[in-house]
Amino acid sequence: MRSRSLHAALSAFARETAACLGAERAEGAELPYDVVEAGRPVRGGTPLYCYRPMTGEFILARLDRLSALESYLPALRALASIDGLARYLRSLGRRGIPPDRRSCAELTLLAFLSEVFEDATEFELPKDRLERVYGRLEAAVFAEVTHTTLVGVLRGVEMESDELLLGAGLALIRPEAIDDGPPDELLSVSGEEPVVLATLSVEAAPGDPGTVAEGRHVLRGLVEALQLFGEACVALDPVGWMRVDDGSWHATVIGREAPTRGVLTIAELQEDEVRAFCSLVSRRAPRGGELAWALSRFRMGCERDTRWETLTDHLLALRALLEPEGPHTARLPGRLAALCALPGERPALAHRMADVLALERTVMEGLEPHDPLAERLADEVTRHLRALLRDVICGHLDSDVPALADGIIVQDAVPAAVEDGAESELMEEDGIATEPPIDDSSQDLTIDDPSEDLTVDEVSEDATVDEVSEDAMVDEGEEEYPDYDGDEQLAQYLDEVAEGTVIDEAPDEIPVDDGPPEPADHEVEPDPAAGSDRAEPPPSRTGRTRKPARPRAAASRSKART
Repeated sequence: MRSRSLHAALSAFARETAACLGAERAEGAELPYDVVEAGRPVRGGTPLYCYRPMTGEFILARLDRLSALESYLPALRALASIDGLARYLRSLGRRGIPPDRRSCAELTLLAFLSEVFEDATEFELPKDRLERVYGRLEAAVFAEVTHTTLVGVLRGVEMESDELLLGAGLALIRPEAIDDGPPDELLSVSGEEPVVLATLSVEAAPGDPGTVAEGRHVLRGLVEALQLFGEACVALDPVGWMRVDDGSWHATVIGREAPTRGVLTIAELQEDEVRAFCSLVSRRAPRGGELAWALSRFRMGCERDTRWETLTDHLLALRALLEPEGPHTARLPGRLAALCALPGERPALAHRMADVLALERTVMEGLEPHDPLAERLADEVTRHLRALLRDVICGHLDSDVPALADGIIVQDAVPAAVEDGAESELMEEDGIATEPPIDDSSQDLTIDDPSEDLTVDEVSEDATVDEVSEDAMVDEGEEEYPDYDGDEQLAQYLDEVAEGTVIDEAPDEIPVDDGPPEPADHEVEPDPAAGSDRAEPPPSRTGRTRKPARPRAAASRSKART
């Protein structure tokens, strides 16, 4: 037996097919027959005929039901993963062999079942007949190739099933379930941690020196895929076992010495997910660039002896993914938080990442932290790196991870700005000031005499002469100056106005420099040489105190008197 995984897949499908077709016969399904000659007749005699069951047509008519069986897809994948199927079909006399692998595998599977149940009226499955038919299939398929089998001990993995077929000749088997592997004394499965056996069947031309190297690469890729799939760091023992065709087993180097952290448990319901994920990683794993370098650093960190060495490797991988500008930009915490946390949890994650960078400097100084919080931070870095690599390889994230993270940061900033603007509008509607008060201390008026409380600016509007109508001024002038009788007093009054002299005394008022007055068209500018000393107005004849007057008010009075 050259391919144990192919044998197991085809045997399981043949047994399940026998049960299905036997149930069909028990329910009354009729098996078609063909009448054929039993042999060459004797000369001059009558030929003999017999009935021959047409099991091939019976199986073909129920192919849709057989393709729904649980073991159908594993058997089809096992056949599609190998070459040489055309040789087997040609040995059966088939013509028109399809060129694509899947169609060729479907036709091979139907031919295999037809051989197993040939001339059978009851669908029972004798073991010797199954082994004989499988032997013919294997002899035709592997006629021009050698079959190399590698077996390694994979630590940190436990399974519910005895065997998990991963495709392309790769499988995981529990040690007690293997029946065609190395002897028990050769397998080093001691220890308390759970272990499974990783087996690989490689086809190559006879004497091909690259067969073992290819097998090592596939097994290490399997370890890498399992480390990305779960939350554990699994390890493949450095020494494994190899044999060519049916030869003897001998030791070979296939892995690396590395510790394990955690346990990856593969439940029976997870087997399809694990199978699909391992196939995806093997096809889409990068071969160059920052992503490939980060993936190798992740694998290297999982193989380190201490958690702190793992931390430094995984931080380097994160910088390759998220901080290509260099660590001086300090963009790693914010970008990681944008990609690996919900909006409300991003500030906290960014703060923890800043603590991780400080922890890295401690490790670089040769100090080993003993704080449980530091251990949790190191494990969190590994968890986030694993999630990023897994999502990028599977296509859930764009390969330009920094640009994606910056876009999320910008999107987070826009709603915050809109919220601040909406809050400002609500405060304005409620009459709440949204801007800081203006310091107007420089605009305070300086009062020469602090004993006075009122300034001219604070006098009520109805007390100023400017806002008094001309009629009122005329009436008031006639009342206060009844003896006004000529041009002499008018000339004296105009002189006082020209010199800026107030009309009446105002001892209780404090003059305030309120800026230059607005000049009237007929107004005479005061003499600057006169200084600030002004002539006192004549006393009021009625004993009333008049407010200070402005030149245009005086001009209005003069017009009224004229």
